[in-house]
Amino acid sequence: MRTLFIDESGKTGSQRYTGEWNFANQPYFVLCGIIIDNENIESLNKWIKDLCSMYKIQGRELKSTKSTVKKNFHEIIIKLLEAQKKFSYELIVEIANKKFCIAMMISNYCIFPYYDIDEDVYNSYEANFLRRCFANYVYESVSDDLLGEYVSFFDSGQQDISKLQTLCEKLITECNNDTIKEYIDETIDSFTKHDKLGLSLHNVFPLLDYYKGGISPVAVCPHINSFNNILNRIKSIQDIEIIHDEISDLEMALRKDFENYFNNDSSDILKFKKSDEVFGLQLSDLWGGYIRETVQKFFSTEDSIPDSIVEILQTNVNLVAPFSEQAKLFPNNLEIAQWEESYKDFFR
Repeated sequence: MRTLFIDESGKTGSQRYTGEWNFANQPYFVLCGIIIDNENIESLNKWIKDLCSMYKIQGRELKSTKSTVKKNFHEIIIKLLEAQKKFSYELIVEIANKKFCIAMMISNYCIFPYYDIDEDVYNSYEANFLRRCFANYVYESVSDDLLGEYVSFFDSGQQDISKLQTLCEKLITECNNDTIKEYIDETIDSFTKHDKLGLSLHNVFPLLDYYKGGISPVAVCPHINSFNNILNRIKSIQDIEIIHDEISDLEMALRKDFENYFNNDSSDILKFKKSDEVFGLQLSDLWGGYIRETVQKFFSTEDSIPDSIVEILQTNVNLVAPFSEQAKLFPNNLEIAQWEESYKDFFR
């Protein structure tokens, strides 16, 4: 039996643009999981308690935001790497560029929508590459003003075809690319004739997930997308319990996601607990916060990744981001290098 502890870093709520993104100071979201054999949990808990005592961490809770932890971050990370070998726990990390997630949503619903493509083709390697190319182009070419309009519209839950058409026409203008125009024109033709085509209106818009105090579509929520990706990465593991940090505004959405993915009731497998009561969640929090800050600094400056976590980033991280950032973080990944070159050729 194994347990997966999950905690997030960089959660800034629904994305909003009012002359500046509300996530400007935290442009990346990280969902970090720690998988460990249950027989090693008690020993790991004692080790974390001893670590808190060693560094006189207030409240004896190992949190990445605590000043004592920040002050001794590099020393503590070295000790966590030692603990990883000692207790054989595995990291599973999702990093999402929040702005790129918006571009992906636009690609998925306005340029290359699933209802316009045969299911087998849509799920193919080539189609996945094409969707990423369109998202990459939107990310690089479209103004924040228009990206913000899209987010506000989809977050509103309005199923307004005329408004969607207006946004698509603005997208054609800002992209200024014949290939993308052709795809968007075809999308517009489909959703304006959805009745004749037997297409339900709700299929034209992102699925809505319910949050505490409001609604927001799955497509612009990096947390839900990252959780889906983690579920996909652990689907082959048998006898696993998932403990997620308590998160009241998203618990319902994550449970629904789990049940849709595994076609199974989530109550016995997916649990939500307070991090101050679960040392595994504290470990996930610490790793997640450290990785997010390290990657954000790496992308915004010329600072290199610390040698101590290079291997972890290369082997345990899935990055949802433009090709340029993927190529920078994974310089030795030939597939990513080929994708970036193919993307440049495609829009040359």
